[in-house]
Amino acid sequence: MLGSVLDLYTMLGSALDLCTMLRSVLDLYTMLSSVLDLYTMLGSVLDLYTMLGSVLDLYTMLRSVLDLYSMLGSVLDLYTMLSSVLDLYTMLSSVLDLCTMLGSVLDLCTMFSSVHDLYTMLSSVLDLYTMLSSVLDLYTMLGSVLDVCTMLGSVLDLCTMLSSVHDLYTMLSSVLDLYTMLSSVLDLYTMLGSVLDLCTMLGSVLDLYTMLGSVLDLYTMLGSNLDLLICSSSVHDLYTMLGSVLDVCTMLSSVFDLYTMLGSVLDLYTMLGSVLDLYTMLSSVLDLYTMLGSVLDLYAMLGSVHDLYTMFGCVLDVCTILDSVLDLCAMLQ
Repeated sequence: MLGSVLDLYTMLGSALDLCTMLRSVLDLYTMLSSVLDLYTMLGSVLDLYTMLGSVLDLYTMLRSVLDLYSMLGSVLDLYTMLSSVLDLYTMLSSVLDLCTMLGSVLDLCTMFSSVHDLYTMLSSVLDLYTMLSSVLDLYTMLGSVLDVCTMLGSVLDLCTMLSSVHDLYTMLSSVLDLYTMLSSVLDLYTMLGSVLDLCTMLGSVLDLYTMLGSVLDLYTMLGSNLDLLICSSSVHDLYTMLGSVLDVCTMLSSVFDLYTMLGSVLDLYTMLGSVLDLYTMLSSVLDLYTMLGSVLDLYAMLGSVHDLYTMFGCVLDVCTILDSVLDLCAMLQ
């Protein structure tokens, strides 16, 4: 802290030297503005010399000035005299500044009090800056909370979409299970049809064997041509019956083909439904991709806001430093 006070004291000394230089320039401008001001300044110098207590040196200086003034007859000589007077005034100003600085303890205490006031003012500025930083941090925290809420909403949307995908997967599994069950039913129906066809064929063979046995018995029992004609008629009836059986088998085969065609149509309809579900799932994936793009854009925007906040903090630091310098200059004046 003592080092900081010494640095501040050095800065105050530099500021005092700067103010002294500015005051010297202003006094030079005032002195050059009027010859009457020059005589007034010389009178002030004479008064100061009288106050310092050397009458002989004052008389010598007056004689030198009068001789110099008498000798001077041109503007160049007047400018030279003014330069000499300015040098003398600068020297006297330095002596007066030294006396003022060393000869007044009250002024020194006042200066320390001003330094304390400046330190208090700087502390207040730092407290204000800290408060503003806290407000900005609070605003940033609220923005982060809102971003977290938005991110949670996005996560909920993602969970909902994943639930939809799971439901779609469950539905596809159910469709596959239904398709498997229908395939099993069709296989069972085909097997039953084959058994029925086998039973029908066996029944037809048995009927044919029985009918042939009856024909043989009829032929053996009857021995005439009429009986043979009747037997031939029975054989024709048997042939007709066999043709009817074949027609029934053909019709059943056609019915089975129709059922198979209807099963193919149902499979096509199920496949189209699966394609539509796949399209919906792809749309959900595209929505997820869009949402991820929005999250990336939000992250980039947050980076820009952070950069803006940093730039604003630098501007506040510069403004604070300039304000402190202006307050210091005002206090020194």
